[in-house]
Amino acid sequence: MKKVNANTAGVVLLALAFGFSVLRYQNLQRMLGEGTAGVDVEGGPKVIRVLHWQLEPGYREALQDVMDEYNQLPHVKAEGVRVMQLPIPERVYSQFLNVHLISGTAPDICVKGMSSMVGNSSALARFFDPMSEFVGEPNPYNQGDYLREDLSSEMKELLSTLPWSDTFTDGMVAGWDESNQDYFAVPVSSWGAIRVFYNRKLVAGIKEFMREQWKQEPAPEWKTEALETFSFLEPNGEFLSWLATPDAPDSLGRLLVFCEATLAYAQERGQEKLVPISASNYQLGQFAPEYRLPFTYSMVDAVNGNRDGGISSVEVFGSWQAGKWPLDDPGLGAFYDITRVFPRYFPAGFLGLDREQAHRRFVLGNAVFLATGGWDANSIFVGAREHSDPDVAFDVGVMPYPMPLPGERWYEQYSGKPTEAGKGLGVPMAINKQSQNKEWAVDFLRFLTSHRVNERFNEIAAWLPVIVGAEPVEAMKPFQAEMDGLPPQMNVNLWLGGQLGTLIRGQYLLYFAGGIDLEEFRATVKEMIENPRYGVDRVWHDQRISNRDRSRQYDRALDVRILADDAFGDQSLGRVVNLFEGSLLLRDGKGVELEHHRLLPDQPFPEF
Repeated sequence: MKKVNANTAGVVLLALAFGFSVLRYQNLQRMLGEGTAGVDVEGGPKVIRVLHWQLEPGYREALQDVMDEYNQLPHVKAEGVRVMQLPIPERVYSQFLNVHLISGTAPDICVKGMSSMVGNSSALARFFDPMSEFVGEPNPYNQGDYLREDLSSEMKELLSTLPWSDTFTDGMVAGWDESNQDYFAVPVSSWGAIRVFYNRKLVAGIKEFMREQWKQEPAPEWKTEALETFSFLEPNGEFLSWLATPDAPDSLGRLLVFCEATLAYAQERGQEKLVPISASNYQLGQFAPEYRLPFTYSMVDAVNGNRDGGISSVEVFGSWQAGKWPLDDPGLGAFYDITRVFPRYFPAGFLGLDREQAHRRFVLGNAVFLATGGWDANSIFVGAREHSDPDVAFDVGVMPYPMPLPGERWYEQYSGKPTEAGKGLGVPMAINKQSQNKEWAVDFLRFLTSHRVNERFNEIAAWLPVIVGAEPVEAMKPFQAEMDGLPPQMNVNLWLGGQLGTLIRGQYLLYFAGGIDLEEFRATVKEMIENPRYGVDRVWHDQRISNRDRSRQYDRALDVRILADDAFGDQSLGRVVNLFEGSLLLRDGKGVELEHHRLLPDQPFPEF
């Protein structure tokens, strides 16, 4: 038998693959309108493409379910319109979106996050269409037969008459751009607040271990570590009552004592893979921020000098420069203490792990806790409950971040929990200016955000709906925002301030991972703030330039509004006033100079 030449076989396979690719490309080009945004090809459908990066289990299926229903609507079929989705992995989404926006080949509807380019207000207005002409009108899919029959007559009346924007739980604020004074996106889902997931089976087992160990004399080492070395809490009557239950930790002190017990539990049973908290580099943005505001709110009066409802980098560093607060502030110190304790309970090398590895560890039963958002809830619930090994499968509980109670460490520095109002409305879908079918793109977004459809869509996706009166699935109710609490805008954050903030964050990560102690961290931060090249003086200078640029952007937008025919109509007048106020407050950068003079009257404004 003649031997087949490997090179020849390789060339043949390559040619076949190339030919298949050409045919596939031609078919896609024909279907998608020669690669442009929804161009109607003669004899073919008008294709509305929706670009997004939500690859979590259930989300694509939910979106496809909505698209299938929409594509079958009589008036949609009559016009030959078809909506399809284009999911892109998160890691390449920004590059994909930027390239196609610049080349004019981006899909009709794009989720506008992830892209730093589109994060700029001028670029947002350049590539996406404003939507104010639509949001003030009632949503036609919230009327008549499109509404659920079991809705009350009051709710039907409300949904059918309210402007589209007012049917959103946040008034469509998530789609509003302040600098352009216009709506540029439509949020379609909410992931709610970040929560702590826990393994109910492990919690019950470790609590039983704790009760047995608590009776031992002399006290086991883990108990001594928790109560004496770390002083996480005083074992009062309330703590002992909690210990007698199978409940998960409901305070910061109890959580940390439980984590110490978990380390001892794992060692005694030889479970080397078991850790108290599953974490990765992804969790860095979830643990620290949740505890910053509760422990730094006491600094607000010293930092927020202009009382504008927020805290900027110049207020943080400028007030320090003026001696308004020290780097060893007790609240700030408590925040750093807390965030330094947590890595003790993370897996070794957690900074080198990614999000999927952290989730896998938790779902496989090798961690008791995992902190993440509602966007991961469905995959975690299903993965834990439906594991092929029944000995590994478990039920998942969900709880808010625990805060200290009286008698626990750090309670004296604790100011309260921040409000979660306004958190989590996401997946903001914007309409590409290059789209040839903008009216149909708007029509689909109206359909997707109608009461009935948005409720069902988020039920399948296991996210939270964004429309007034829409009910979430039971599993997602723990992720609904808690409305009471401290204002999140009052966050004293040393990571602000351009290059200075980036450098401080780098030192914080080194401290967080155990590379330096708190005193070394503070000394390094002090040197950085005082640095003549990139320190606080540079923050003042850069903020003035930033405010000047933003002020002029407001002025340009104001000119466009005033020149418009309807500039002083009912809808536009408010935007004209807002633009004028925005420009006036920024004062072409002069406001920063005035703030500098207020804090440091004897020092000239820094120039570079």
